[in-house]
Amino acid sequence: QTGQNVTLNCRYDIRKEGALHACWNKGEIPSRGGCNNKLISTDGYKVIKKTRVSSRYQLLGRLDEGDVSLIILNLTEEDAGLYGCLVEIPGWFNDLKHHFGLSVEKGLRKGSFLRHFSLSQTVCTVVGGVEQKHFLRWRRTRAVPQALLYLCIAEELLQYMGKNFCTLGSKDVTDPKKNRMMLN
Repeated sequence: QTGQNVTLNCRYDIRKEGALHACWNKGEIPSRGGCNNKLISTDGYKVIKKTRVSSRYQLLGRLDEGDVSLIILNLTEEDAGLYGCLVEIPGWFNDLKHHFGLSVEKGLRKGSFLRHFSLSQTVCTVVGGVEQKHFLRWRRTRAVPQALLYLCIAEELLQYMGKNFCTLGSKDVTDPKKNRMMLN
């Protein structure tokens, strides 16, 4: 949702490969390699400051552990679209590429209320692996008949049995008598 932050995970095995150049692209990574619409990049040790197009794009992971995950701060509707992470591994056709489709919905302002809700939870699922496009799919589910509505944001992607899953954070302040929820 607009105003939230999102993390798109991208990691490589730094113990095996050593520190490598990586970049984030808005749009698909070109087949010839490189980031033609670069948002931010790293030399393997630190962010290359002149490549960062906005302070809203951050690499706050442990670069020294191969974590080049992109954090987009204060999402806007214009941030929706395809993103690509490229880690340049030496040799022919060795580059690591991950693609993410990000959708951004208009968020509610802090202090606003939701009225007459009936859905209980928002869940984010990411499916895919290396060289596959990852799309964030949001769905709403009802866990129990009298469940409350939770607003969730994707905080990180975890790998489990070859698939990626979002972990979610949620906060809510509810007033069950008035059937509404205040956003924190």
